[in-house]
Amino acid sequence: LTTDTYNLGSVSLPYVLDFDSDDSFDGLTIIDANGDRNEWYREEYWYIEATDLECTAALYPYSSVNRADDWMILPAIMFEKGITYSVEFQVSTAGANEKLALYFGTAPSPDAMTGNIMPVKEYESYCCIEEKHTFTPEASGLYYIGFHACSDPDGAGLGIRDIKVDTAGSSAIEEIPTETTVPTTAVYNLQGVQVDDNARGGIFIEVKANGTTRKIVRR
Repeated sequence: LTTDTYNLGSVSLPYVLDFDSDDSFDGLTIIDANGDRNEWYREEYWYIEATDLECTAALYPYSSVNRADDWMILPAIMFEKGITYSVEFQVSTAGANEKLALYFGTAPSPDAMTGNIMPVKEYESYCCIEEKHTFTPEASGLYYIGFHACSDPDGAGLGIRDIKVDTAGSSAIEEIPTETTVPTTAVYNLQGVQVDDNARGGIFIEVKANGTTRKIVRR
């Protein structure tokens, strides 16, 4: 475990991480499970050859002798039973035969990553691949999402950027009006029904009066 910073509590949705800032890794849990000192880190000059783009990214560099077993785990997020959530991100490589899987679990550790979001996928393209996957937790609580680098030895580097975690969207939520008649904030449940401003005991959507901001909060 090489994480320097630990977050208390949880982050709110939508959660977005682009790695542009120097402190992008604050709050992430980085685990070098095979102990070979090849682990996820922030790369400021990641080059995507297919699009001639130089950008920042989270990078697993590869090992010349060991199979990858390295985790990048996002901060805790409160998920609600029966609600479908989505994880979006971009993947790019500097060569073929890089492998990645995506999991979720109740603690920031490999043993707790029991829910599979994306099975092991092999990337053989220099292009930037857009990934979007959904999952539905069976119980409400705090969860962690883990990116697992599991490439074979002697790879070429695996880059991740533009991570976004949010509710997957439903017709009920989408029908929430973009403008409200209340002076400050209207509150809705995840079925799209407006509730009392002081509602507690669940996850709610707060909509600003001018409709410019929708925020999912735990109360």
